[in-house]
Amino acid sequence: IARPLGEFRWVTCASSAYLKENGIPQSPDDLAHHRAIHYFSGNNRQAGELRFVQNGEKKIVQMNGDIAVNETELYIKMCLEGYGLAQLAERLVTEHLRKKRLIAVLQDWCPPAVAVTLLYPHQRFVSPTVRVFAEWMAELISSESSA
Repeated sequence: IARPLGEFRWVTCASSAYLKENGIPQSPDDLAHHRAIHYFSGNNRQAGELRFVQNGEKKIVQMNGDIAVNETELYIKMCLEGYGLAQLAERLVTEHLRKKRLIAVLQDWCPPAVAVTLLYPHQRFVSPTVRVFAEWMAELISSESSA
């Protein structure tokens, strides 16, 4: 069974020190003068690009950058320390954004949201544990999507 739960929103951000030194990009075209912290994983080998969507228009920007990581906490830490721009799940950096340790940029050009789906084996009767977990996840993701 594949149960859609909602979407995770992403944000393009940088430390205030990075933005003070390099300026605040006003459009994806300005990114030629910036650097990114690259993130790669087993599923995503396209570490050198940032993706954006505005009113259905998609834009992929190839980015310069000296650092590539494959661990989320390190990705956030490098962004906080001013190594470049990063695209992070908003839920993970809400506190940093609120306390202005990170600054969201290009808010009119958001990274595409990521659909979250719960997969579990098809059975005639779903166990109470799976049912409760599915409801909890649906509520959690729904509150993220509407926040």
